[in-house]
Amino acid sequence: MRIALLHREYPPNTVYLSTSLLYQRMAKAFVSKGHEVHVICQSTGAPVDREDDHVIVHEVGSDLDRGSAHARINYSYHAWRKLRRLLSQEGFDIVNAEYFLSEGLLHSLTKRGTPLVLQVHAWADGWIETTSRLGLCQRKLASCLERLAASGADRIIATSKFTSQWLVQKAHLPREKVAVIYEFIDPTQYRPVKPTLRERLGIPENSRIVLFVAGMETRKGPLILAKAIPHILRQMPETRFVMIGRDTNMAPGGGSMKTHIQHFVESEGFAGNLVLTGMVPIRDVVEAYSACDVFVYPGLLEAGGLPPLEAMACNCPVVASATGISAELSNMSPAFLVIEPGNAIALAEAILHLLSLPRHVLRELSAGHRKIVEERFSFERMVDEILAVYEDVIAR
Repeated sequence: MRIALLHREYPPNTVYLSTSLLYQRMAKAFVSKGHEVHVICQSTGAPVDREDDHVIVHEVGSDLDRGSAHARINYSYHAWRKLRRLLSQEGFDIVNAEYFLSEGLLHSLTKRGTPLVLQVHAWADGWIETTSRLGLCQRKLASCLERLAASGADRIIATSKFTSQWLVQKAHLPREKVAVIYEFIDPTQYRPVKPTLRERLGIPENSRIVLFVAGMETRKGPLILAKAIPHILRQMPETRFVMIGRDTNMAPGGGSMKTHIQHFVESEGFAGNLVLTGMVPIRDVVEAYSACDVFVYPGLLEAGGLPPLEAMACNCPVVASATGISAELSNMSPAFLVIEPGNAIALAEAILHLLSLPRHVLRELSAGHRKIVEERFSFERMVDEILAVYEDVIAR
């Protein structure tokens, strides 16, 4: 197959690491299976064509403020023009684009027989419900454009049953148009290791560690965890909380989320129990998973949600809210607890339940987490299922 992938962010030119790294690895896997892959992404200056391990990368558009609407429109237009030129020269069997912010919209309106598959890793309505970063009118417009692109797509790939249900019930897409393909976790990267986190952060051995790993944005739930901490400390005052993730300007009323949380914990009198590290290398994240007693992911809305799976690959106990993939894992393990999104009290009670267990019991309960990840969330499985969707769409 000749495959075109439209994704604005592609390494090394990326701000939001998660999906850009996913698309890079996916593109290289397609090439390794004998397919020709072109990626159209945002340039950082002049347009350029280059290769990335036999993946043909086309950088288009201007190096503008990546967060602005003008920059996204500029990229979308130039990406569409580049795709049209490539289609007229040699053609593609399939075009794959992001659902989020309607990256495949122009092709969906003018595809002329070349089928379009959209992958859903987020959606604008999620921003409407969980953040004030964009104005309401902008977000409503983005949502409408997403649905317009989806109506013209041949298939939609959802990363969880939760997302599939949302697409059918809220975006009103035909159920038969949506395929569920779970994302993957690399078990060679995320694995139990001997951690040095306690020593580096000066956390005593007798103190339990509760870990949060995600961007410091409202949707990921850092404020929910902050509100749960006083309830936990009243029963287990030696507990330490470690929050790892990129700071954002999404605090209530605007400004740094990290600063907002620091002010909150200081006002509540438990600043000594919380460490906010900011961004750290992946190896440090793996160490943190291996060192913590409980990992928490109190997200408000997720299409997939990889951090709970990363923690599971390190045999870590998990408390997560019922959104994205986590919504499907409540019966997988007694050391994987699923709670109602946005409920700080429920979060605190679930954490206390796990922390009340002796460490050796908790380790025994979570000892099978890695096997679940290896069996259900492998990279090879994801790639084969996506290629099967492509083949089915082309055949139809």
